[in-house]
Amino acid sequence: MAVNIIPAPSCFKADVWAYFGFKKKKDSDFMDKTLAVCKLCHTSVKNSGNTTNLRAHLKRHHPDKVMLAEELHRDPKQTRLDSDGMFSHKLPTTSPRSQKITETIVYFICQDLRPYTVVENAGFRLMVNAMEPRYQIPTREHLTKVCVPRLYAQTKAHVKASIDSAERVALMCDGWTSRTTEAYVTITAHFINEEWELVNYVLQTTDMPESHTRQNLAEHLRKALTEWGITEKDPVIVTDNASNMSIAAAEAAFSLHVKCYAHTLNLAAQRALKVTAVARLLGRVRRIVSFFRRSTTGSHILKEKQMLLRLPQHKLMTGAHDMLERFLEQQPAICAALLSNVTTAEDVVSALKPMKEATQYMSKEKIPSPSVIAPLQDKLLNGLKPIEGESSVMKDMKAAIATLYASSAMDPRFKSLPFLTDNKRQEVYNGLVAEAARLSIQPLEHDPRHTQEDEAKEQMTRYREADLLEVKEDPLVWWKEHQYEYPLLSHLAKRYLCIPGTSVSSVFSTAGDIITAQRSALLPEHVDQILFLNKNLRRMWLTWSAE
Repeated sequence: MAVNIIPAPSCFKADVWAYFGFKKKKDSDFMDKTLAVCKLCHTSVKNSGNTTNLRAHLKRHHPDKVMLAEELHRDPKQTRLDSDGMFSHKLPTTSPRSQKITETIVYFICQDLRPYTVVENAGFRLMVNAMEPRYQIPTREHLTKVCVPRLYAQTKAHVKASIDSAERVALMCDGWTSRTTEAYVTITAHFINEEWELVNYVLQTTDMPESHTRQNLAEHLRKALTEWGITEKDPVIVTDNASNMSIAAAEAAFSLHVKCYAHTLNLAAQRALKVTAVARLLGRVRRIVSFFRRSTTGSHILKEKQMLLRLPQHKLMTGAHDMLERFLEQQPAICAALLSNVTTAEDVVSALKPMKEATQYMSKEKIPSPSVIAPLQDKLLNGLKPIEGESSVMKDMKAAIATLYASSAMDPRFKSLPFLTDNKRQEVYNGLVAEAARLSIQPLEHDPRHTQEDEAKEQMTRYREADLLEVKEDPLVWWKEHQYEYPLLSHLAKRYLCIPGTSVSSVFSTAGDIITAQRSALLPEHVDQILFLNKNLRRMWLTWSAE
């Protein structure tokens, strides 16, 4: 028997009403809304003013119709047709795919240093929509308040866990100024992990509007040690040669303070370049260079021999060397008439050459360890050794630079310490043996009369007798292969070779690029998060991708 079902009124907007209607009241033309009638099976379902009972009926008796009902009655703004003509709704923001795309966008912004407003750009939105039409692009506010902080917290947890496994952690601390003249201090961490890989992390970037006094810096360092759980890692700090940094490191109770070798070289070069005769010489050369830069004809003639004039502070010594060296190449043509003392220029170039080579070597390694400092110093001192009959300028430019012999001894490339006297060399080895025995926590299983110091001496003897590693080879790879052969010494190697030999880092050049015209209003908290993720997220991302 056919059942006459009246469609639900148009004011009933719920999707389930596509499958339900009403019967007429007995002896009346009005609908009986107390019972809804299923159009599929003609079953009457109690209507209580909501659609709970109706949905339950569909899920129990017609589950294949539930999804279609939802699609047909979805908000048109949230529904579109895909290439096959099928309905495709927007992805929920909590779906795995949506979350993965959002994380990728955050990675893109932090890794490529893009402004948060990129998600509002028409081109970016068009690209994302073409790749995944169902994805809902987050707003700029959602990125800054939710997405970036969430990824920052996840990455920070991974960094902390990685640091917890380190035997010793070395920190680098340096200040920088943004393009909006705001002062920041960035701290980075360096250690050797269980796989003998040198791991580097940016820990934090903090604005310091107050004066960079020793007390403020010391408090800043103490907070960082506590927050990252590094206090018990026998931390070492590497800074420039500023007196406030030196005192702050001492007040923060670091076990060792290493002064940046590159900065030491630069200070030595600057001091040398201030010698009266040298300053007068450079002034003359700069005036000549300035003439050729202003003269179109002169510039054309010397196009292939252009000289450096304005250089960043950290390249002052190398630039001065190169400028004078190129000037001397042109000497037959122009120096005779314009320069009164060519011999002085030759002396300065000769004096600066060893310092230039040392600077280039330190810059060549990704994170140079202090093990290279002692060999470089020996080369410098030999290169700057007084020569009979040399000019007074050369004698005025001699300078001494600090050394770290223990680090060189633990580097299989420089372990022979050829630049030291026999007595001094043996003193370094004896100190390392005593330190290895003191740090050892593994009991000896054989003869109890054979002490840890005896074991350390035997390992040192075998280590010294082993062939030297070539300078171009990686000392960490060597130690990974020989760590079980020299177990006591391998701990020392990790302690010394994790220390950067210079505080010069690409971190600080990147930091200056964060606050741009498009990001001039970034809060210090956001600067910290972006720089942290920019430098650390790649390692974490590779780990997560592997999982």
